[in-house]
Parts: sequence; structure tokens; C-alpha cells
Amino acid sequence: MKPKMLGRNLSDPHHAADRACAGLNTEVFFPDTITEAAEAVEICVQCPLLTRCAEWAARAGVTDGVFASVWVPGLGASTQDKNTARARLALVAATGLPYVEPSQEVA
Repeated sequence: MKPKMLGRNLSDPHHAADRACAGLNTEVFFPDTITEAAEAVEICVQCPLLTRCAEWAARAGVTDGVFASVWVPGLGASTQDKNTARARLALVAATGLPYVEPSQEVA
């Protein structure tokens, strides 16, 4: 089965065999809080498809979960929090670098 295409032939990276999350329990990527998202973020940081995943998530308008090292808050989140997550996905897509919370940066 071919992966679904989105936008400019941007296929859903969740069907790619070389993704870091392949074979893992998907529940890890749908945490209730940003604190619970740490495990998924660590997996994403190591993923060779980080940029592709960020591009896909931004275009697909994901509403909750961890994508490309960015926690996207769920339905109860404020508009500001959702817009912040979208901006972070755009940053990851543009730079190819994982998003790291400022409190997690290494000096």
C-alpha cells in the first residue's frame, strides 16, 4: 500500500521503515502533558526523518501528540499554546534541528 501523499508530494513519514519510532508503542507519542512527552521527544531527536516529520505535521495540522521533537498540546490547550507548537514545527522543518526547550539546552 502506498503512503498517503499530502501537499507537494510530501508523504506521511509514519509509514517510513527508517523512522526512529518504527515498531514502538504509539501511546508514547500521545502524552497528556509536556512532562510526559520527554520520552517521545528523545526518540524524535535521534530520528533521520525529523525534517520530513515536521513538514508533514505542520501541513497536516496535527492537533495533539509529539511530532519531530515538538509536543503539540491537545484539544483543551489554549490557542497561544497551539500556535507556539505550530511555530516550533515550522522551525524544525526549516532548520532540520530538533526543538529543545530552553531549560534543556546544554551549555
